[in-house]
This record gives sequence, C-alpha cells and structure tokens, in this order.
Amino acid sequence: MANEEQPPKNMMTTTDSCKIYEDMSGFYRKEVFSDVNLILCDKTIPAHKIVLAIGCKYFESILIENPKQSEIILEDVPSKAFEAVLLYIYTGSVLVEMSYGDDLFDVIQLARKYSLKSLEDTLYEKTVSIMCPSNICLFLNKSNELQMDELKQICLLFIDSNLSKILGTNLLNVLTQKSMVQLLERDCFPAHETEIFEIAASWCGSNTDVNNLVSGCVKLTKLTIDELFNVVWPSKIIESERLLNALVSIRNNSTNTAHLINKNIAVAAYNAKVISGIKTLKLLEGTENEDEGARHDQNDVNGITLDLGLNRSFNHVKLKMLGIFYSSYYLETSFNQRKWYKLIDYSQYACSYEQNLYFDGVQQARYIRAVFSKLIPLGKFEVSFDSTVPEVHNHIIYPSSNVIYSETKIFMWEGRCDKFPLVLVLDQPYMISYMKVMLRFYKHVERIETSVDYRNWQTVESLTTETPKKSSRRQTFRFKERIVNVIKIMGDISSNKTSSNFKEFLADFRCYYVRNDGK
Repeated sequence: MANEEQPPKNMMTTTDSCKIYEDMSGFYRKEVFSDVNLILCDKTIPAHKIVLAIGCKYFESILIENPKQSEIILEDVPSKAFEAVLLYIYTGSVLVEMSYGDDLFDVIQLARKYSLKSLEDTLYEKTVSIMCPSNICLFLNKSNELQMDELKQICLLFIDSNLSKILGTNLLNVLTQKSMVQLLERDCFPAHETEIFEIAASWCGSNTDVNNLVSGCVKLTKLTIDELFNVVWPSKIIESERLLNALVSIRNNSTNTAHLINKNIAVAAYNAKVISGIKTLKLLEGTENEDEGARHDQNDVNGITLDLGLNRSFNHVKLKMLGIFYSSYYLETSFNQRKWYKLIDYSQYACSYEQNLYFDGVQQARYIRAVFSKLIPLGKFEVSFDSTVPEVHNHIIYPSSNVIYSETKIFMWEGRCDKFPLVLVLDQPYMISYMKVMLRFYKHVERIETSVDYRNWQTVESLTTETPKKSSRRQTFRFKERIVNVIKIMGDISSNKTSSNFKEFLADFRCYYVRNDGK
C-alpha cells in the first residue's frame, strides 16, 4: 500500500505470511484477553498463553508444566531483543537494527534459546547478506561467542576475499584474541608472512596478547634475516629467545639447502608436480616433441601450475616453448593458491622458444603458474636458485653478452626479398642499446627497426643512401636503451642472391646492452 509505513533504512525485516499471524498480530503487547505477564529486568509485557504456546515450543513446555501461572520471569534477557522475538511469535515478522550487529546477534541467541529455528535461519541469511569490512570483525567475534561454526567459516572467507580493503586499516584490531588466532593460524590465509606480522603487531599494540598467542601465529622462519632485524626486532612483540631461535633455524636451513643451488627444483625428486594444464606428463622431465608439450585452455586462468611441494626460494624460472609460433604470457606465484602475486608480466611481448626469467631479488612461493595468450606447447618448466644472475630491472634482463645465437628465429618479412626486410626474433624482451651487424649479399641497407609486438616499430638509425664500401660492411649502432623483442633490417640485396635459409644473409649480428658510460 502506498501509505503503509516503511521500516527505517538501517533496519531489516522478515515476514512469515500465515493466516494465524494475521489473527494474532492485533493482540501483541495488548492487555485485552491477556492471561500472563512476561517479567524482564526492566519491564513487564502482557501476553497470551495460547499465542506463546502455539508460536514457541520453549513457552509451550513452560505452560504445559504449569498452565495456571500468571507470570513468567525471564532473567538475563535483553529487553530489546526479546521484544523482537515476541513480535515474531505474534506476527511472523521481526524488525532488527542491523547497523553494527549487536541487536541482531542478541535476537539470534534468543531464537536459538527458544528453539525458533525458522527465525534463526532467516536472521543467519540476513547476517551473511549485510557483511562488509566495517562489521565483519564483530560478526566473527559473535560467531565465536555463540559457537556458530558455519558462520565463523563464512566470516573468515569474507576477510580473505576482502583482505586488500582491510589491510592498512585498524579494523582487525577489534577482534578478540581467539578470533585473531583463528584468522592468522590458518595455512590458507592469503597474506605474505610480512603482512601477517604487521597484522599481529598492530593488534598487539591495541590489545593484550595473553600467552603470546597472536604473535605466536607469525612463522618467523618464513621471513628473511633482514626482515627479522629491521622489522620484527624493533617491534618488541616477539620475545628475544624465539627471535634468536628463528635466526638460527634460517641459518641452518640455508646450510642444509646449499646443495640445491644451481639445481632445478621443479622435479619429482624434490616432490614437485604439475597440478593444472593439459598433456603435462612430460613437462617436468622435458620434451622436444610439440605433440607432447603441455598447454592449457585459453579460458583457464590457472594456466599451467606447478606445486613445488613446499615453500621454496628461487631467482630463476626457465620456460621452454615449442614450435615456431610466439605468445605473450605472465607468471604468478602463491603460498596457498588463494591469493596470487604477479611475478612476470610479458603480456605485451611476443615471446618464443626458451624463456630465461630472472628476478630483482629472491622469490618465495610454493605454487607457480604460467598463463599464455595462445595455445603454445610448453616443453619444460624449470625453477632454480642460481648463484649468479644477470643484471635485471623490472623483470627485464640487461644482457652483457650477445643475445643472437644459432637458434634465433630469422625470416623474411612478407616474403619481400627485393627490399630485404629481414626479421630476427629474440626469445624474450631484452634491454638493448648496442648492435653490431655484418651482412652478405646486399647493395644497400636503409634502416634497422625494433619492436616488442610486431605492430609498433622504432627506427634504430637511418643509414646513408650511398652504397657502402666493402671495407665498411660491418656497421655498429649505439642508441638510447630500449626494450627489444623483434629486429627488422630493411635494404636492397643483389637480385641474384636468394636463399631459403635466411641466416645466410647474416655474416655476423651482435646485440646486447652497453651502459651510457661505455661499461
């Protein structure tokens, strides 16, 4: 009805539409025909035995035991919550303030006490529907207090899914110690150990950590020695003996795993296995056969995923792509398969053959996945901690030696042999600032261009229109550093010089990075 009064926006309602409720609703809190008083701590409410007995088994059992009693004393029952329950008994509707959830859980608790299962289930669903970062900690505390295990698990999953919105705030500081321990002690909690420590440290700064249960959730041995000294130790929330034991354990672990340096740990001997992808049987041992190469469906965001068996340290990943085609891709890592971190993003680059991926620092993860933009067979997936690594910035290698080698793909652009559009495809993007080229069978070279995607090209240097002398066939190009994936050489060649092996056109081609200072 248009003129019917609507509940406030911060209130929620639920209604059980039954004819008997329509008949009873007019007697709610009315003294007409009242035959029993409900005694609360701060008020007395007139009620009707027949309505109480029909609507609530709890009151039915009390009235059957003593049908003549005129008063029912309700001790330690919050008045506001009880009035909401009584309204439900009379009308099938309930009106509960839901801004922060205190009243809501008081009503849930009474619904459980009075065996009002339908009311409890309805309020449970409403609780889930109004979860948000500002109330989720209260809901988790209440679910523990009321031993609502299913709701507790939903609260934990909500925090996991919305952790990015919660980290950096003080919202988690209102959790009880029990709730905080439940949150942090799970192996599936999608946070790096440094983030777990920051959460624990913030909570300990606002609460008393009895028996160090919250700080004890931090797995110190998953942190680096630098993090222990520069982050954990200044906080003073970890006792010195435990901190010292963690340092000793990390040192001993480094000694015990020294034999893994420069070795591929993505093998069955170290309990690694492939857990997603297609035709992955030969991936860890390696194959050169395209038909045996691993791949994944284009819509599968899990791509090809490795489980290293436990959290491993590494600084090098090698992917061996099979076939003549190229693809862009990205790599992600995870500790628990719930939250993934972007490790390498080559989604803008045309990559092929062997990918040697190094990182600015030591990486740690249990799971690594490669997701390709095309259906490219992968012959091998290696992970290692190398004792020496090339210069790397933002996941791009600055090569100090030539990246053109015998396996480099070379072809003629659009088959135009008259203008000599010779194309060299690097396996992966490199930062390049120096080229040295020596060509056979040519009359004139117009220019050299570079690209990362076959679409956008940059000129390296414009050459003279005069035919070079034989003694000057070797050309050197020094230019401002740029990311290079594909190189195209344009020019004229002798009309009688043709070959299906385009590598014959190159007498020598060197391509690498030289600093501006020449070093």
